[in-house]
Amino acid sequence: MVIEKNIEECVINKVYGIRTIITNCSIGEHYINILMQIPEGAVPVNDEDFIHIENITLQEHQYIKYEYYFYFPNPGFFNSYPAAVSK
Repeated sequence: MVIEKNIEECVINKVYGIRTIITNCSIGEHYINILMQIPEGAVPVNDEDFIHIENITLQEHQYIKYEYYFYFPNPGFFNSYPAAVSK
């Protein structure tokens, strides 16, 4: 069972994660570009980068899942941006 919740306030030095799922609901394959990034002010864990860019081919009715983790070393108000997908 996966528990998901909206976070209004983050705890310093606690590891948080983001899951991004991209689905091709069509009957044809698609070549897409994906841009994912951790929130501003966060530091990636597990040797991840601040920004992840990938070019992939999604077959018909295929999905792909990405998970990445980060923490906030300092308090503050930071922006977070959703993943962006383009063809």
